[in-house]
This record gives sequence, structure tokens and C-alpha cells, in this order.
Amino acid sequence: MTIDWKNQARTDVWRVEQVDPVNPDIVRGELTNLVSASVTWGYYTDTRGSASIVTLGDDNYIKHSQLRIIHEIPEWGYSHELFTGYVTNAPNNTRQGMKKTTYTVSSPLYALDKDLQAGPFVVGENGMAINAIKALFDICGREYSIDPHSHDYKFSSTKIYPVGDSYLKTLFDITGLAGDRISIDGHGIVTVFPYTEPSMLVPQWILDIEAPDSLVISEDISESSTEFDVPGRIIVSHKDGDNEIVAFADADSTMDSSSKKRGYMLSEIKDVTDLTGGRHQAHALAAQYLGEEQASYREWQVPSLYFPVREGDCVEFIKNGVSHHALAKTVDCDLMDGTMKLTLKEV
Repeated sequence: MTIDWKNQARTDVWRVEQVDPVNPDIVRGELTNLVSASVTWGYYTDTRGSASIVTLGDDNYIKHSQLRIIHEIPEWGYSHELFTGYVTNAPNNTRQGMKKTTYTVSSPLYALDKDLQAGPFVVGENGMAINAIKALFDICGREYSIDPHSHDYKFSSTKIYPVGDSYLKTLFDITGLAGDRISIDGHGIVTVFPYTEPSMLVPQWILDIEAPDSLVISEDISESSTEFDVPGRIIVSHKDGDNEIVAFADADSTMDSSSKKRGYMLSEIKDVTDLTGGRHQAHALAAQYLGEEQASYREWQVPSLYFPVREGDCVEFIKNGVSHHALAKTVDCDLMDGTMKLTLKEV
């Protein structure tokens, strides 16, 4: 259904379900005496999201339950699962003679990050990325969903992911080679889908500061630039046993990122796990990566009313009558207060 999030004539109901730790389809009951709840999304964070839930008094929590935050608007017939994750900390103290408990809730990707490989994970020569991803999820017993349009990738040689690496690290490497991205949905499922360059995304939301019914709740918006973070040198490194291939590319002396202009060299290193073209490919990749990172961009910190934007969503941000193509980089939601703080990255 289409929701006009600018319409504040509604009743927002926030519930927290207790969910089976293995099967996210099984609901054990409700968490009661809810005081506050917040969710944070991050496009560049490995676990994508986290939540904090506070209760006051006996909340009927069942040990080991996952917690699922649900948003309902009764008069609109709206119900949305916002976040499902594992309780990874639950300190409590006494407030006015009652127990106050603060639940830290971590995403399914956090679980994959903490699950270390007890044996090597091997993808054979000519092995396919999607098959490897499915095998990894099956080993971990993790619920997942792979978009049918996800990209695949054929390994040119056997790849061994060593003991002690997290399954999340291995998953990032395989999906990165394929050109896919991973995240989570509100039900607690890990999702795999095609990566799209942010500049190619179509806006899903419009935030116009000056609109009379704007979701933006303050004109006190800070702006910053990444011009000081643009590298002047990219180093590409590939290791295969005791063999290592290294190549680099430097910015031209006329560019603002060059050491001639800046007075010092700002370098970044890129570890490449699958390099079939040897040193020639390494040099080409270094030049490619350097070119891709030369454009600086602006970021804005925007306070707004709540709407269900997620990390990676494309936002048309209009400030002083000028439209900016932006990516939701971070989203910090105070759910029961109905407000958010957005970091929008120009793309």
C-alpha cells in the first residue's frame, strides 16, 4: 500500500515479538512494558543494522528469544516488520523501584560475523559463487533469500577460505567477486541481491526542506565534504601462498589528490582475492580503482520525522531549491518518539 508519511494524523503502535532463535517464523510471545526502542541502519557497516529496546518492570522475556520490532498503524491497516535480531546484551538496573532492562539486539549478519570457520571453506576451480553462497548458509543453518537476478561468478582456480575466518568475511568476499550485495530484511532473513552503483539508483524518497509538509523537522542541517579523504595512490595486492603480486597507480600531479598538490601521499591498499591476469591486471585494477575514488562528495546530517527508509535507499534531497541525488548512508531511528537522524551521501 502507498503511505503518505507526511500525514501525522495517525496512531503509531510499536510492538516487540519474541521469536524462536533458530526459526524466525515461530513467535513465542510479546515483550511487554516497552519504554523505548531505536534502530540504526548503516550502508557501510558489515552487520547493516542493530537495535536497542528498553523495558520497565517484568517484561516476560523468554531466554534466547530473538526480538522483532513491528510497526502498526491500525487506522491504515498497516503492519511492517522493521528489525529482527539476537539479544547480545541485556543489562538492567532499578528505576523508581522497578527493573529497567536495556536489550542490545544484533542482526543475523552479526551472528555470521561471530561464527568462525572450524574448517577451511573451499570453492573448487570452476566453482560458482551462488552455489558457494548457498553452501555457506546451509553450513551455518542460516535462513536466506537470494534474488533471482543476483550475479554469479566462476572461480578460475580453487579458493580456500582458512580456518578462523568468519563466515561473514567469506560471504563478503564471494558476493563481492560476483557483484552482489548482502543485507537483512525485517523478518530476520539474510538477503543477497545485485549490487547497483549508488549513482544509478532511482530515488525512492523525496526530502524537501522548504516544503510546507516536509518531513524534515529542522533547518539546522550540517554539511561536510570528503575532499580530504580522496587517495592519491591506490595499491593493489594479491597473495597466493608465498607468492605476492603488488601494483600501484598514482594521481597525476595536476590533480588535487596528488602528493605534489597535497604535500604528502594519501594511499589506500586493495586486497584482490582472485587475479587471473597477473601483474598486468593488477596495474589495470589499480588505475581503475584510483579513477573511481577521485570524486569527492558531500554529506548532510538531516533530522526528520520517521519514515521507513533503509540504508542504501536513494533519496532526492532538496535544499535551497537545489535537488541532490543522495544515498541513505546511516539512519538512526527513535521509534517511539517518531523521529530520525539521517546521513545522506551525495552520489
